[in-house]
Amino acid sequence: MKKIVLTAEEIRTLEIYLWTNPCSAGCPLGQKPRLPKLDNGTYDCYAVKENGEYICPLQRAKHNIMKKLGK
Repeated sequence: MKKIVLTAEEIRTLEIYLWTNPCSAGCPLGQKPRLPKLDNGTYDCYAVKENGEYICPLQRAKHNIMKKLGK
């Protein structure tokens, strides 16, 4: 694993990028990884498993990065 050092500005920029919703334009992973659908027929990208972990691998990774950044 490679370790990097980020400036406060870089961390803030990364945080802003992580808060954006790439899913609004379609699934950036090119698939719907067993997501349930909402009442309006769209996929629930924020659905969680019984253990509280996101079903979507993108949301799961995003959440883990934010936790590591202390956000």
